[in-house]
Amino acid sequence: MYILADANIIIEIHRLGIWKQFTGQCRIATTEYIVQNEALFFRSNFGNIEIDVHEYIDNGSVITLSASANDLAVIYDKFEAAFLEPVDSGELEALSLILSNKISGALFCTADGPAIEALAMIGKSAAGISLEKVFEKTGFSKSSGRLRHEYQEMFFQKHLGIGKQNFVTHFGLKPAKKHKSIQP
Repeated sequence: MYILADANIIIEIHRLGIWKQFTGQCRIATTEYIVQNEALFFRSNFGNIEIDVHEYIDNGSVITLSASANDLAVIYDKFEAAFLEPVDSGELEALSLILSNKISGALFCTADGPAIEALAMIGKSAAGISLEKVFEKTGFSKSSGRLRHEYQEMFFQKHLGIGKQNFVTHFGLKPAKKHKSIQP
């Protein structure tokens, strides 16, 4: 299985203590923004522990993908600014990669409701997956019972449904630009 992981997914897999085993079963990509700008930490019984994503890139367990400025502009042109406010830059980069079809075979995995809704609003619901579903498909079902609700399939499906409804009602979407036709 191949996933485009949001920062919260990388953190959760570390929190569960299964990173090494998981990366042996699942190919992981993340965005350039997450790698360069989001310091990743998780809280354990021993305090906050830093996640060195650069080490994972160097050893090949994480692939970095980056969107072009044009790809990002397309996402910003689709949504009203107020809707995108809670969607972080790493998620926006992932959504732009998905919309531009630049992530062949990878499924976007996040536990962030607004990002899941945006995925549905760009018509790409099938390009996403919950961490619980990833665990089921990769043999980590035992770890699914330890997942908080935002990592579960029910949460993911709920937010896909909200996004689909938003698409129908145009909530959060900018009006489609009308192009003037040129008369000969």
